[in-house]
Amino acid sequence: RQKLTKLEAEVKTEIQRICDEEDCKEYKLEDVCDINNNNISTKNRTLIINYIDIKSTNNGIISNFQTLKLNNAPSRAKRIVQYGDIILGTVRPSQNHFAIIPKYINNPIVSTAYAVISSTKINNYLCYYQVTDKIAIDYFVQMSEGSGYPAVGFDIIQKFKIKIPKDKSLLDDLQEDFDKIEEYQDKIKQYEDEYNK
Repeated sequence: RQKLTKLEAEVKTEIQRICDEEDCKEYKLEDVCDINNNNISTKNRTLIINYIDIKSTNNGIISNFQTLKLNNAPSRAKRIVQYGDIILGTVRPSQNHFAIIPKYINNPIVSTAYAVISSTKINNYLCYYQVTDKIAIDYFVQMSEGSGYPAVGFDIIQKFKIKIPKDKSLLDDLQEDFDKIEEYQDKIKQYEDEYNK
């Protein structure tokens, strides 16, 4: 986990450098990503899912997700996600409920308390580190509404702007680090499973 934390910090720093120093163009999130694109059908109620609720994520780590039948799942278990999707907690965004969906979770379904961001035209890590950095989270907190459970609207997330470098080779240079991050995540999961056994 220490190796993962260190590598992620290095990648975040490099992405920030690219956004600050390289020639980039700004895009609204909705122009380069699909947001909340798929909800699960209520017909297949016996489907076995891995349900990720808002408490299952913390600063990029997914833990304590529940394996259950769809007909036993909470009513909020509706959003279909797949490997590489970004999930961003909209309720109390200051609590940093966000992550990228890893390979090892089969049939993942997440709560409607998340915005699901599918990077269709850009690198998902480039998007992930921009929508989850401190500046972005502070902005989402500022734009949240409600007193008891302040939440940021999906329209705010859709309009949020991210930077994409015009020189695509800058991201190609980071691909090895992106792959290494996933490798570390998989190993951590394996070690946790072995420990639990």
